[in-house]
Amino acid sequence: MISEDLTTDLVISLDDSFPDSTSQFLRPFENLEIMSIHEGMSLNFEITHKVERRKECPILRLAQPKDAFEIVKIYKDLYNGTYPYKEMEDVQEVQKMIMSPNCEWVVFKDIDDNIMGCFTFLLDFEDKMGYIRGLMLKRQYQGCIDVIKAVIGSYIGMYRKYENRIYRWYCENRTAHAKSQFALSIGGIRPLAFYPNKDIFLGKVESDILHICYDKRAITTMRSCQTPIIIPEAINCFKYSTNRYHLGPYKIANFEKLNLDNYKIQLLKKSLIKQLKVDKFGYKTIRFTLKGSDSYFEFLYTPQIQNFEKTSYNVDSLEELYLFIEQFIEYGQKLGIRYYEIFISAYKPKHQKLFYMFGLEPRGYLPSWKYNKVKNVFEDFILFNYFEGEISEDIKLIDEGKELLEMLGLQYVFQPKSTSKEISSSRGYSRENISKIWSQTKFVKSTIITGMTLYVYSLFIGLGVAVDGGYNIILNTISQLGTHRITLFPFFFDISCIFGGITTILFNYYLYKSIKASYQQNTSSNRFYCKLHRFVVIVGVIGSFGIIMIRVFSLDRAFGALHSIFSLIAFGGFIISLLGLGIIIF
Repeated sequence: MISEDLTTDLVISLDDSFPDSTSQFLRPFENLEIMSIHEGMSLNFEITHKVERRKECPILRLAQPKDAFEIVKIYKDLYNGTYPYKEMEDVQEVQKMIMSPNCEWVVFKDIDDNIMGCFTFLLDFEDKMGYIRGLMLKRQYQGCIDVIKAVIGSYIGMYRKYENRIYRWYCENRTAHAKSQFALSIGGIRPLAFYPNKDIFLGKVESDILHICYDKRAITTMRSCQTPIIIPEAINCFKYSTNRYHLGPYKIANFEKLNLDNYKIQLLKKSLIKQLKVDKFGYKTIRFTLKGSDSYFEFLYTPQIQNFEKTSYNVDSLEELYLFIEQFIEYGQKLGIRYYEIFISAYKPKHQKLFYMFGLEPRGYLPSWKYNKVKNVFEDFILFNYFEGEISEDIKLIDEGKELLEMLGLQYVFQPKSTSKEISSSRGYSRENISKIWSQTKFVKSTIITGMTLYVYSLFIGLGVAVDGGYNIILNTISQLGTHRITLFPFFFDISCIFGGITTILFNYYLYKSIKASYQQNTSSNRFYCKLHRFVVIVGVIGSFGIIMIRVFSLDRAFGALHSIFSLIAFGGFIISLLGLGIIIF
């Protein structure tokens, strides 16, 4: 148990920490004499090369049901009652977790027996996996408690107790600050995968990093001998992991396209069954099945943070998987989902390719991620996910986390890609697809917004000046805003036309770029919407060009006929473009 006292003083160097396995972490503590006392674990060891001032060393013990109220209070106070995972704010639920054999809840106490913080370890004995979460400290103890020693002590207790039952320990670490990433990495919990924009904390969208630590046997003697077969887009993920764990050879599967039977997909669609289960905390489990088949596709929908996760599936054919993913994406679009996630076998490249075609991208290669009970081996998986929006520029990472994102091709200005590369939903472009241009770089976004702002301001300033000069909105045409006969300052209208034309050309350009990333699946529906969207963009650009030419051939310059022609081009282009977009969206 963790309720043990380390009675022999030990000095360890922080430089010797950051191990690659649980056994390597425990090695410096092998000679500690341990005497069982049930009131708590005293951390009687010292850490050298710590630059921070000496802090209070907590006493560790396992939580008791009576501690549930205090633990819930910590969560509510730290997150102002907005913690998205509501089971952690429910006293009865926390008590159940404390009493469960599948949970070890550690509390940090001071010498007066006051709870200073807590740390949670969830245990999945069937999959031989431990999930670390909720390293929490009360506000008044933050900066005063020796977190490093508290984390190390917790690891000692957990790693020792479950040495032959839990072979992988992982956590999903916030990127709003790097302190917890550093503290957890001391115990060998190292970054391997990235969850962009997965969570919402305190009203802000945040990304997470998946950290993991292995029992050495899990990535050596007990790891599957099967050679991973991965798509080219996942190579960088594999390289990052093999640089640390020396995973051996792998194969690359490069598919030009997947040959799917569209007729079979349509038949399968008729036998599709959708099921929904909702628990008392609002979590929704959605399950797709096929009548008369054992195939299924299941995932968890968390409305508080608008994401799909914990996705699992079993299929007999690629057509079944295609249908399930299509429904997965369509369901998400209806619910306004920001983030989709799934772990895919590293030995099934066609499945990897199919998810990639729908817009989910590889963000981490996880050796020995899942346990195969039949073969008694651990198998490799690849994390695929999709996210909406831009990643915060305030993201905080330890050096290894930065290396991971650089290996994934994600720099400090992030550019999420379009929802679909080769296939979207069967419907074609949706609101989400069209809005992807606003998920480009900050430069493009700010340029478009600035251009439209200048357009509106110059137009209304020109209108205000013209009204003082006798301009009437009903009796005069908008083109007369650019004539000296009506206004003393016609150049305001000139500026508005130039800014409006250039800005809308830029808008249509990025709208056109999004087409290239979609609709490579050759279906009649996709071909129609692709051609319509391309037509809409071209007409929109022509309309934007017409606006600029209205000022080149203004009424003051005696180009009445040309001015009228370009006026028709401008307004006609915009009207047709808007009608086309309306058809595509609705």
